[in-house]
Amino acid sequence: MKKYWKSILICICLAVAVFIGVKGCKIEVPKDNTTVESSVENSSANEEKEYSTKVEEGNSNIKTEDKVGEEKIPSTSQVKDEDKKEPEKPNHIITDKGESTDIVKDEKRYVTISIRCDTILNNMDKFNMDKKDYINNGVILSSTKIELAESDKTVFDILYRVTRGKRIPIDYSGNKESAYIKGINHIYEFDCGKQSGWMYRINGIFPNYGVGHYKLNGGENIEVLYTCDLGYDIGGGY
Repeated sequence: MKKYWKSILICICLAVAVFIGVKGCKIEVPKDNTTVESSVENSSANEEKEYSTKVEEGNSNIKTEDKVGEEKIPSTSQVKDEDKKEPEKPNHIITDKGESTDIVKDEKRYVTISIRCDTILNNMDKFNMDKKDYINNGVILSSTKIELAESDKTVFDILYRVTRGKRIPIDYSGNKESAYIKGINHIYEFDCGKQSGWMYRINGIFPNYGVGHYKLNGGENIEVLYTCDLGYDIGGGY
């Protein structure tokens, strides 16, 4: 019996030793692949973060003069207004002969024109009273600035075009070059005496030829005036 007791005791000791060894060497197996991948990603992220932090710390130690060579691109908000301006156009051109000449601008040509018969107001005793409604207080057309058309070569051209455009009746004899103004707005020569009729003045001067012969250059002040005394009452007596 003592022989078997020793064997039993040895077996019990071995069993206890095996149990303790197995418990101390327990290995935990991850539940699934997701946990393993997540741990790997976290480990990589931590390593990248630590690396970027070190890089930033290293850049902060660079002195200002070490960055001078870096190229800086200005933003659009930093562009000055003068940099956006179009280049000025040249005010001269080079001719075929290699000569420099100024550029002539195509400026529009204008004239001013007016039509008045206010001298009649001082001679109503001579005037044909059947036409008093056409006097219009002595102003048939107030001073008006008109752009010259290509066809406006003479005083008659612009006078005829303006009266037609303003629906002011005009009557003349002869052709365009030899036109003689007989009546405007129903007021004719001799309607205010034997020495009455229509005259015209350019820049304060009475030309000694007809409206069809006076050539226009632009810039003229044209006054078509009715006289009751051969021009003496309007400063142009002959």
